[in-house]
Amino acid sequence: MDDALSETSSNNLPTGRESVGTGGLPSSREDLQSSHSSSFSGVGQRLISTFIKARNHRLLGGPGGHGDGVQSLAPASVDKLFSFSHLVIRVKLRSGKVKLGNALRHGGPIKVCPVLFTQGINEKQTLANNTGSSSTRLQDVINANSLKSLRHYCERYSNYMAVQQVHEQQRQEQQREQSGASVATAPALPTGPSRDEIQRMLAELDKLIGTAGRQARKKRPEILQLSSDLCRRIAGGRVTVCKSAKDRTGMSVTLEQGRILVQQHGLREQKKAGIVAVMRSEGVRIENALKNTGRRVFAFNALQRSLLPEEYRCPPQTGGRNMS
Repeated sequence: MDDALSETSSNNLPTGRESVGTGGLPSSREDLQSSHSSSFSGVGQRLISTFIKARNHRLLGGPGGHGDGVQSLAPASVDKLFSFSHLVIRVKLRSGKVKLGNALRHGGPIKVCPVLFTQGINEKQTLANNTGSSSTRLQDVINANSLKSLRHYCERYSNYMAVQQVHEQQRQEQQREQSGASVATAPALPTGPSRDEIQRMLAELDKLIGTAGRQARKKRPEILQLSSDLCRRIAGGRVTVCKSAKDRTGMSVTLEQGRILVQQHGLREQKKAGIVAVMRSEGVRIENALKNTGRRVFAFNALQRSLLPEEYRCPPQTGGRNMS
């Protein structure tokens, strides 16, 4: 635990122009593991250490072709690009709808800006909260450090989007002057959340994390939900994990899908719970449990289910004494 925490103080903010001007690709990981010492040791600590080290990872752009094999996905000379401490992932895009800049088309790197937000939701987290376990401090430290990194990234993002909007406005003005009339088919200005919206979400997230530190007896999954919302709004990557990647992860992913349906696709809030319940009982998450354990049930007995936050409870008929 100490080794993992010691790395959180390092500055993991990307620099340079290697990420199309915004300082890196934000990658938000939502961790549902409890901070109870017996469950967080091992897997949880390795997760933290590995994710923090993701600041040294790069994504490589480049032209792709339909005939590319698996071997062609690796750079010809990784050791000449970066030292042994870096992991390089090559990403090939074959869609004509995606336009890359010159640097990325020629294999330029994109640095990753990793943030990790963690909040245990199961019965072991209930135990840790109510026994005054010092291990709950680990969640607070991780979340506070990730918020700091995310805040710095959002500032760069807002500045970058403001510059892009100015450039696009100037370009459209030049087109109007050259044509002598308004440009009817002018492309839309770069879109994204406003600076005010980003600051509002950051302030709310800061308040939640601060409250969690002062009032440790209550689980605050809103930290996970709001940080995920913000990362999606700034076009970041999203990952959700727990210990087995099927039960708590399944509950979180289906809830996130329901929230996206409400936020972006016009689903009424009153219908969200029903839609989420259907996704949990009939969707791919219950199939994932079947493939892993041989039974079409999640690993929550009645007591465990009752100790989950309400939005993360599986339908009663889908819970059982399953192997986690």
